Amino acid sequence: MSGNEEVPVNSSPQQQQHSAKASFFEIYNEKVYDLLSSNVNMLQESLAVREDSSKGVYVEGLMEHDVTNTADAMDVLRVGNDNRRVASTSMNRVSSRSHAVFVLTVKNVISN
Repeated sequence: MSGNEEVPVNSSPQQQQHSAKASFFEIYNEKVYDLLSSNVNMLQESLAVREDSSKGVYVEGLMEHDVTNTADAMDVLRVGNDNRRVASTSMNRVSSRSHAVFVLTVKNVISN
């Protein structure tokens, strides 16, 4: 070695695994609703917002769907958007009185 050559910090081969999950919830009248629930009753039940030292702030019981590409994520977004609470107002034919939050969680795990 001449002293100018770069030596990799970790020369062992590494494998990476990626995963992505999507969730979608609505905040309406200070209550949180899962927009991806296939159970009609669950669309009307408010979920609890919690805080955890490792997870941070999260919605307890919120459904997560595995997504592998953009089309999967868009499908989840469409399903949730169809479940939003909307009503007619004098200004807008289809108005939402809620806030919707689409969460895409991407994890990358590196193993030796």
